[in-house]
Amino acid sequence: MLSNSYFLGYFQFLLIIPVEFLRWVIILLTGVASASFVALNLRSYIEGNELSVAIIAAFFLQMALAIFIKVWFFP
Repeated sequence: MLSNSYFLGYFQFLLIIPVEFLRWVIILLTGVASASFVALNLRSYIEGNELSVAIIAAFFLQMALAIFIKVWFFP
């Protein structure tokens, strides 16, 4: 069994990245994943010319929600 310090030694390069920067990267990555999920699910319910507008709007609104939650609740 690996000791805790041996296992964590592989991830020491993450200590170089400032914590707040890492938090923003995680928020943006999860926001993109969530926004993509919502936008792609809407694609199956919407037909016609307004499809691209609705998908783009859903994507950006979901990203705005992720950023709002980060800024408002986790300063």
